[in-house]
Amino acid sequence: MLTSIYVSLVLVPEGPPNNVTGSPASTTSINLSWIPVTKELQNGIIQGYQVYIYDASGYISNTTVLVPSLTTVFGGLVVMSNYSLKVRAFTRKGYGLWSPLINTSTGSPGRYFTNYGNI
Repeated sequence: MLTSIYVSLVLVPEGPPNNVTGSPASTTSINLSWIPVTKELQNGIIQGYQVYIYDASGYISNTTVLVPSLTTVFGGLVVMSNYSLKVRAFTRKGYGLWSPLINTSTGSPGRYFTNYGNI
């Protein structure tokens, strides 16, 4: 008797997004950007990215960014505070690996004001 065995492989991205960088976008927001998972590790068409942000107390929020965008901004944060962020790609089959946590902070107030002379 011949028995057939079917194996269904669910392949998700095998690598994280690359060159994840964060920087202050304002005194209360952070800009996060990244480069896509390398082609050989995508295992399908990348549909988007899931991004998480943490403060010293832990998880704050997450967002989903759809392709082709490779950036997002988290707002409503505390002035001059430190945050950690991570990102992972997903295909129709599921989520891939997280990037390493990156650390950044919101800006200080003086950095975003322009001196227009004496008023």
